[in-house]
Amino acid sequence: SQSFVLILALGLTIVDCGYINIVEALNRKSLLENEKVGNNVGTLKAISDAPNYTMRYGIQPGNRGEDFFRVDSISGNVTLIKELDREQEFQLDVLFTFNDGENEKVFSSVINIQDINDEDPQFMGLPYRTEISENVTQEELDKNGGK
Repeated sequence: SQSFVLILALGLTIVDCGYINIVEALNRKSLLENEKVGNNVGTLKAISDAPNYTMRYGIQPGNRGEDFFRVDSISGNVTLIKELDREQEFQLDVLFTFNDGENEKVFSSVINIQDINDEDPQFMGLPYRTEISENVTQEELDKNGGK
């Protein structure tokens, strides 16, 4: 049996894994760190060559993804169950499972966490004081390091 990977313009990845063809596994998906807990962040999708199959979806037990996501085993909907924090983790490697009743495939998906400006800037050594003469040009400021 031949295996192939095809990346379509829509960002879907199709992977031939024998009987189970993974169509969507949220690989390289990006989520903002302020994504609301309870939101659907994507849907897993796979098809099988097995006769009369019913596809079941999940997360590999013991995987870090279990801390952040819940997968509806029938629809494949992936729900965020824990707040994301880009300062703690910039990326999550999640092992999603696809089971057609005869075969189970595990797919490793990389989910990137995008930063938002949720940290107030901190200034040290306040207050800052400086004096700039009215007749100083930008060129003179640049030449003297702003002094």
